Amino acid sequence: MFLGKIEIERLADTAWANSDVWPLIRASFWFAALFIVLAMGVYFVRKLAVDPDEEAATDSSDLLTEFRALHSRGTLSDDEYKTIKTKLAARLRDELNDNDQSKPAGDKGVSDQPT
Repeated sequence: MFLGKIEIERLADTAWANSDVWPLIRASFWFAALFIVLAMGVYFVRKLAVDPDEEAATDSSDLLTEFRALHSRGTLSDDEYKTIKTKLAARLRDELNDNDQSKPAGDKGVSDQPT
């Protein structure tokens, strides 16, 4: 079926073809795309901004807590637990000493060890 010139013009005059909705739809799309890109940027910056010293100290204390739980359940023997505890305690102490030495002299805070 062949459409005449009048029928084609009538189809072009539909509400969607001549409405002001398309610029709004395009702007909404670009706004959503920009928002997604910015959200991903914030996520990656925060993920990379983690202090490695703070993370390592937390890891050592978390590991010690986990091994303590394994020992209390009977999964680790007394000798295994003592060996692990000694190594992790030394590692945690070294990490804490490194953190104290990296701080300025007036920023060391109060020590929890008796004098």
